[in-house]
Amino acid sequence: MRYKISTAYYYGLSFLLIVLMYPFFIWPHLRPALLASSTTFILLVFLVSKISEARFFLFIYVFFSIFTYRHLQGASISGATLLALTTASLILLNKDQLLSLFKVFVRLYAFLLLPGIVIWALHVLTGDFSIFKIGELTGSNVLDMNKANNGNHYSIFPFSTRIEPIYTPGFYRFQGFLDEPGLLGTFSALILTANQFSLKKNHQKIILVSGLISFSFAFYVLSAIYFILNLTSKSNYSNKVRTIFFLGSLIALIYYFIPDVLYDTIVRRFTLVDGSIAGDNRATDSLNKAFLHWLSAPSLHEFLFGIEYTSDGSASWKQIPVNAGAIGTILLFSVYFFYTLSFHFSTLNNYQFITFILTFVASIYQRPGIDGVIYFFIFLAGMAL
Repeated sequence: MRYKISTAYYYGLSFLLIVLMYPFFIWPHLRPALLASSTTFILLVFLVSKISEARFFLFIYVFFSIFTYRHLQGASISGATLLALTTASLILLNKDQLLSLFKVFVRLYAFLLLPGIVIWALHVLTGDFSIFKIGELTGSNVLDMNKANNGNHYSIFPFSTRIEPIYTPGFYRFQGFLDEPGLLGTFSALILTANQFSLKKNHQKIILVSGLISFSFAFYVLSAIYFILNLTSKSNYSNKVRTIFFLGSLIALIYYFIPDVLYDTIVRRFTLVDGSIAGDNRATDSLNKAFLHWLSAPSLHEFLFGIEYTSDGSASWKQIPVNAGAIGTILLFSVYFFYTLSFHFSTLNNYQFITFILTFVASIYQRPGIDGVIYFFIFLAGMAL
């Protein structure tokens, strides 16, 4: 007998995916929260999966590749196994299940962002940043210990956070329930790109607004890349015109009220400084030196399996080969490559399909966490839409 999967099931999976985005409310209990959510997610996916031989072999390959990559990065065997199983389990969802899950996830993501957007607007308009403040997270309760060690802590509001101290008087960048604006901007840009930047639904407009007020360089760059790549495409022309008009109107509105902020956080970062783009600042000197050391590694072992490198707050593609070596890098990218090859050539020749892939690849430059469940989930959904 065939059972219809309920909407509640997809909302349950979507909430678990939100937890796997490392929202602030799990930081004080990070390990047990991730363990519980990952285990539950795997079990729920297996309950509805009908595993074909081809899908099973792809599941095994994704599991092996992600496990090896994470273990080379220093994760324990149990930790690498759990992450790899969670990521690989997404392969077991068929296209209809994957798309249903993505649609519900996007709605839930937008719903959780909305209260924070309203609070952010109240703060900026009134200048009172204490409105709706419900507490703080400090020290070991902060997700990124590099920030804690640098003297940062977080103010907590319903469904949103803010990094303290604030360096721009009367203003701060929106980051929702995540730990920094750049991460929110990257996720929002990729979700919108996967949906071909459709703004027909209110929740899609909410996600667009969240990306804009995050003032994330990644959000603006990825959005620009998507639209530039689509200039020559005649498909959905009217939708593109509406989207560009709406996007342009919001940017103009932001510039009207806070021109200095828009210039400092976005426009200035497109300028050239010492021969490179100012916004290309996610790799520290320490990481750059480690990357050069890996390229000229004195031993074959270091080149193949990576070198010892302690994270110092960098977020760059260079972390992938430095931490996991040539073998880990090849395995990680092969997961995406072989999944892409599983599509029919006529699909691969689709302009929207190619545009999404190129935008996703561009996101890796400053956000190398593509071994994570959320990145893989958005990629699979974007390929299926």
